[in-house]
Amino acid sequence: MIPIAFVQSLASIEGIEKAVPFLRPIIEKKFIKSLIQGFLPGIVLKIFLIVLPTILMLMSKFEGFISISSLERRSASRYYLFNFVNVFLGA
Repeated sequence: MIPIAFVQSLASIEGIEKAVPFLRPIIEKKFIKSLIQGFLPGIVLKIFLIVLPTILMLMSKFEGFISISSLERRSASRYYLFNFVNVFLGA
């Protein structure tokens, strides 16, 4: 649940203010604040879940799997487990 919580914290107003404090005057505008609170967390989560299979494939390569089928099988099982634990149980 740590990656999802980390991604969601960066998409929050407080997380953005801590990461880039010079954006504080822009973030304080009502339209921008509502946009960040409403859409940004979901979009960031979707982008993270899109990039995740590539990360898991690289991790499987580092483990020493050689054939493409074993790489895909290992990555798919980890992706399923990650989604089940973090998205369904954690969210």
